[in-house]
Amino acid sequence: MIGVIPAILKPPMMYPCPPEMLPAGSFVVGETTCIKPVSQYLVENMILAGVESLAIVVNEHKEDVMRYFQGGGYFGLPIAYLWSQGHSLAAGIDAAFHIVERQIVLVGVPGIIVPPPFLPQMASVLDSTGADIVAAVQSKPRHGATAKDVQGKMIGAYCWTPRFTSFLRDRVVAQVAARKEPTLESVILDAIQSGLGVTSVAPDQYLALYNNSWGAYYEPVMPRMVPDARRVVKQIEEPALM
Repeated sequence: MIGVIPAILKPPMMYPCPPEMLPAGSFVVGETTCIKPVSQYLVENMILAGVESLAIVVNEHKEDVMRYFQGGGYFGLPIAYLWSQGHSLAAGIDAAFHIVERQIVLVGVPGIIVPPPFLPQMASVLDSTGADIVAAVQSKPRHGATAKDVQGKMIGAYCWTPRFTSFLRDRVVAQVAARKEPTLESVILDAIQSGLGVTSVAPDQYLALYNNSWGAYYEPVMPRMVPDARRVVKQIEEPALM
């Protein structure tokens, strides 16, 4: 299984750092306490889920992201960086097509923080149900995987098979040819209509540091909200680690 992180959000004017590098906690290295950026929670949870390598999709605004994570040595897995000219999640994730096309893919949008066991749960659900896609949603679905269950409710974590990777590639190529940029939500809804197996799961709680739809374009919250983020992160992580 390979992890994909689309770190492609263009930071707003006068923003102090890439949104993926917003401070949302701390960790200790030796005797030094270091600030933990929000995207590090995602990387650590992907490792717990069993990813063997990681692809981070970047653009011209993400030098700080590459400088921080480097080649992945500190985290114990190789990290590759891929370039995306698009700013939609669909186009960004598709930039990794040639290295993920034959693998199970675990996708996480930086800025979504869930309890550590949740991403492993998503991978387990994909395996046990035989679905093509597992999408994380805001609340427990009633029907499993209808368009009504996922439309406007996805929160930025996905696990899928090579079948959906190919489906996503076809839709992105078609839309780019038409000079459009598809949203990830629209592609997943199209997959449901086309008969792919889609299911959804909901975390007990989660924190989203960005506003707007995860399936479309997304905007970060302002730094003044970061102290609240640290408090919520503590609430999310501590019970799972006890």
